[in-house]
Amino acid sequence: MPLYLVNGSPGAGKSTACAELNRRGFIAYDTDLDQLSAWSDGVLRLPPSTVRRIAAEVGDGAGFICGSTGNEGEVWDLFTAVAFLTVGADTLRRRLIQRGGFGSAGAELEGVLGRHTGAESANARFGAHLVDADRPVEEVVDDLLTALGVARN
Repeated sequence: MPLYLVNGSPGAGKSTACAELNRRGFIAYDTDLDQLSAWSDGVLRLPPSTVRRIAAEVGDGAGFICGSTGNEGEVWDLFTAVAFLTVGADTLRRRLIQRGGFGSAGAELEGVLGRHTGAESANARFGAHLVDADRPVEEVVDDLLTALGVARN
């Protein structure tokens, strides 16, 4: 039941990578689009029970949960491995502005960019595999699978 967490800053490409993983035949969930996370006490949380349920569903195949949550420290150990999608600040700014919604303007945009500054090194310190997401999604997912040691479908 190998289950992998793919995280990154808002706009790093988690949802795009998730869609590509699904296209390739993997079981992959997006914490936002599939509504896996819920707000609790002001923190967007991925319930450990949800992670365990998906791990059981995956069986012997490889599965992915793509997204960021406020309780990653609580669920990190439930995953086989974690990958963090890295992007440069200019790319991140452009993506956030182009997509609109959360983090696309004003104080939200500056807040996302400010938190992004230390996110890569923090995730690396905790053992996440860093994957350059500043490229076409097909290349990103190829490198993601390689970094995590997952055979391509």
